[in-house]
Amino acid sequence: MLLKVSKLSCKGTVSLYKNGQLVRVVPNLVVNGGIALTASLLVGSGTAPSHAAIGTGTTEPQVTDTALAAEYARGSASRSLTTTAVTDDTAVFEREFSFTEEVSITESGLFNASSSGTLFSRATFTAVPLKYGDILLIRWKVQSSWA
Repeated sequence: MLLKVSKLSCKGTVSLYKNGQLVRVVPNLVVNGGIALTASLLVGSGTAPSHAAIGTGTTEPQVTDTALAAEYARGSASRSLTTTAVTDDTAVFEREFSFTEEVSITESGLFNASSSGTLFSRATFTAVPLKYGDILLIRWKVQSSWA
């Protein structure tokens, strides 16, 4: 009997909408903490990602990251499942941020707590300049697949 070994993979994208208009779609790196958290969730322990953060850091994401480089804001994210190739194979997280000052956002991440917590994934991108009254919606999609 020949067994084929498959590898479970998690990958994703981050889409940024400024005042309702799509401005960026970038890759989302699931970091080591996210991989470990996934394994914990499979055996019924751990806390799933629940909070989204944005920041002003520009350091390229690394699998060893445990936080954003320069976190600006964090809040609870809505969560849902969607279908691409396999039923319910993509987790979707969304968070809307509003602004009362001028700032350029350059990074985002998913965490499993309202402060500190485990970083699940991180992305950096070309600056999105924001000003008073602007709304930034960030949508993370994390797809599980066989590699």
